[in-house]
Amino acid sequence: MTLYTAVMLWVMPPSGDALLSDDWDYSISVFDWGQDGRLTISDFPSMTLIGHLTWGKLFAILFGNHHVVLRISTMVMAWVGALSLYRIARIADATPTIATGIATLYLLNPMILWCSYTFLTDIIGCSVMLLFLATVVPRLPLLIRQDVEGVDLQSPRGGAVIGQLIAMGVFTAGCYLVRQTAVIPALACLVLFVPLMLKGRLSWRRGSVVLFAFAVPVICFWIWITQWHGVPLGFEKQMLGLGQLTHPKIVLMKVIRIALTIAFYLSPLALAWWVGRVQRSEQASWRACAPVLLSAVGLAAALLLLPPLATARLYWGISAVDELVGDFPQVMGLRQSLLPVTIDWGPLQSNLFDLVVIPLASLSTICLLNWALVSRDELRQPVSLCFSGGTPTICAVGFVAAMGQLLLLLLIWNLFGRYLAPLMSLCLVVLATQVAVRVTGANQHQWGIHVPTFAVGLLLMATYSLVTTHDTRARFEAVWDVAQRLRGSGVDVSEIDIGMPFRGTYQYRPELASLLRKENKTLGQLSIRQRRELLRGRSTGRYQLALAGEQPSDAVVIETLTPATWLPAEPWVLLRFAGQ
Repeated sequence: MTLYTAVMLWVMPPSGDALLSDDWDYSISVFDWGQDGRLTISDFPSMTLIGHLTWGKLFAILFGNHHVVLRISTMVMAWVGALSLYRIARIADATPTIATGIATLYLLNPMILWCSYTFLTDIIGCSVMLLFLATVVPRLPLLIRQDVEGVDLQSPRGGAVIGQLIAMGVFTAGCYLVRQTAVIPALACLVLFVPLMLKGRLSWRRGSVVLFAFAVPVICFWIWITQWHGVPLGFEKQMLGLGQLTHPKIVLMKVIRIALTIAFYLSPLALAWWVGRVQRSEQASWRACAPVLLSAVGLAAALLLLPPLATARLYWGISAVDELVGDFPQVMGLRQSLLPVTIDWGPLQSNLFDLVVIPLASLSTICLLNWALVSRDELRQPVSLCFSGGTPTICAVGFVAAMGQLLLLLLIWNLFGRYLAPLMSLCLVVLATQVAVRVTGANQHQWGIHVPTFAVGLLLMATYSLVTTHDTRARFEAVWDVAQRLRGSGVDVSEIDIGMPFRGTYQYRPELASLLRKENKTLGQLSIRQRRELLRGRSTGRYQLALAGEQPSDAVVIETLTPATWLPAEPWVLLRFAGQ
């Protein structure tokens, strides 16, 4: 993991002012915090966010207000998630080699790496979930009336137990204050505790301590946001909708797209398990491989042939960067440069990127399904961290949390690729608890994992992640460079339309900060009209970007941009609309 991080920082230093996504807004909140002693959350986000901003502010205090500092804070949280996964795997008796490989697979996931170069909440949300599973879930036996140590709250050791219970509740509240979805594993624990409640085995006194420790910070946050700060408009966004579930076709396509993407991300581990199982098979030949290979070929063929039957706005492709899931790839997407050859043969219409990645994702999907089917037969005793007293295991909590996360993804309206990172993390948790050492007589071997295949898969995934992230950042840096040169030549920011990050950075913050300080008002005291104008900014769009050869007839090309990407990149052109 250390070597991979060193290579990553060497080939892609986290420097520069080019912002990739919504982190422009979060960075502004951190930078402005402390100027007048008041934390301001804008109308843009819909997350609780305060835990995320506090984490970034700690780094800003130590190293200064710079975007690179906030990116480093995100990278540190990525390592926290990786180390949490390592601990989960080690608790489940995985060997250090396999546990390190699982943690590395999390670090080099394309979405995790992409988000590492931002100040988005996705990584810190994933990492605190993993940290919860690694630290809080193993302490759940404390909530049982007769735990393994039999410690009562009135005993001399009761104070230590109370301290642990309070820490569990406070940490769960911290997860919620980072972003609401980070509390999903805690909700999964609550669901799994229902049978224990019905059987009367739950210690209500200890449960009340945890609940109280959780409720106090959360209630304080909502009092602050409603009474002193003002509730951001983003909290009122309709991001979820049950209406989507009434369209079976859309739901089915969403499920397939999510399953393919997650399977692709987990492919090094899935294929290593399959190769290991084939090697151990008594019929270690093509006959042992045939069912999985034939199923994968059939699935891939169906996926490549079916898209023309779908609506024009949906397709099966795997997200290479943070694209809108279910939509055609954006200009920033990898498919614009990698293998841009289009295959048009009858019903088969795709590019070579999909023709390579979709079969791999299909094979990984079949391997994961096969893993789920055979694990019950091959594992005499589930390797899922069974605790005394029958409390929920890490595997059980991770599985229920993954199902809850999947339901959330199906309900959300605008599903971006980075939203799949929590589901991928929870799936890794489930797999990590099932990759343990089996003891057969005097022999020990890692159950089902072929280490050389796993190593090769990690190397290929690392290459893929580095290339996708590097090329995406190169495109954004080229865009920001030309926008900054336009600003330097006297062009007003309102005339430059290259996306929300640039417009928000240079229009949103100054107006919001100055208005709040001048009128001594909180965000909630501004009128709705003022807040919407501040949120959107004002842009005439006189200067815009387009792919070469796709510019409108009423625009004049004033510059051609060629991003410094590793892969062949289609050039962009900077347009000026004279009539605006």
